[in-house]
Amino acid sequence: MRNIFSLVIVLVTAVSIAKAQHIPKDWEVSLERTGCLGSCPAYKAMITANGSVTFRDRDGETETGKLSPSEVRQLFDLSESKLFFRQRSEYKPEQDCDGPYETDWPSESISITSDGRSRVITHNQGCRVRPNSFLSKVVKLAEEIDRLTNGMFIKR
Repeated sequence: MRNIFSLVIVLVTAVSIAKAQHIPKDWEVSLERTGCLGSCPAYKAMITANGSVTFRDRDGETETGKLSPSEVRQLFDLSESKLFFRQRSEYKPEQDCDGPYETDWPSESISITSDGRSRVITHNQGCRVRPNSFLSKVVKLAEEIDRLTNGMFIKR
């Protein structure tokens, strides 16, 4: 009986690991930042499941790059697609803000495509994000996209 229980635990763990490692072929994440009245960079970075990075700056110039499989995994795990897709399409980012919501700041949009579904969350950077809110996860994903692409394409 003890051996059967141990086998069941091993199988459940193996299945969990296998599911955690699956990145859908159509998975894609993009980060788009708008400009501001100052010198804020405006660009869109798109990353696919195979690690291809396409970067388009405010002038429409396009450059490409590549992320490693472990970097793609990191973004996929941060994207929490299931959590992202559980949000209502009319999700209002300002509900996760503390303090005043200033609308004249640049905005950032995170778009995720996975398993044939797409969702975009846009928020204004004039929002002080509540810790541990859904929006804080979106902001962390945006920061990680910038970190992994190392700002390699940003022209200031």
